[in-house]
Amino acid sequence: MISSLLNSRYNKIAALLIILGPIITSCQKDDSIDITESINLTTSSGNNISMDGTWSSGCVEANNNMILNESLIFDNRDLQINIKGFDNLQCNGTTIFNETINISFSTTGTKRVTFEGEQVLVNKINGTAKYSDGRVETFKQIFFINDTTAGIFMHHAIFEDDGGQVDVDGYPIQIIPIPITKVN
Repeated sequence: MISSLLNSRYNKIAALLIILGPIITSCQKDDSIDITESINLTTSSGNNISMDGTWSSGCVEANNNMILNESLIFDNRDLQINIKGFDNLQCNGTTIFNETINISFSTTGTKRVTFEGEQVLVNKINGTAKYSDGRVETFKQIFFINDTTAGIFMHHAIFEDDGGQVDVDGYPIQIIPIPITKVN
């Protein structure tokens, strides 16, 4: 009986539609698909590097004799920045302040800025920052990934609010000379 039904060309097409119909219509155009995309940035030598993982400055002396420990945790398009201020260079004394910033971001290309007297290639980052005090702001930053030395170091720039200069698009352009290394 079934073989006689499949003899006709139209019956074969109808049978295929009955079999394939649920498969064809199961994924609709408006169905969302979660795509996890790791962020790759361009290094000083033109290579790409995944930013996923934890990057840390360690305990360093910054502007105005402030002792800071900064960590940046990249997870795909999410970045958490933890900044702690201490009263001693070992970062084991009293914590003066603690700031956490959660950022959803994307890369918006590269550009060149001057760092330590030379033009270097930096990555432009743009997103939304949510601060631990409840503020929500547009986030623009540049990351310089130096892979021409014995290790790979990341640097970022001074924000305008902290006295840094910005370009016409609002990206900071003065790189802080403190190296940040990937720790995992």
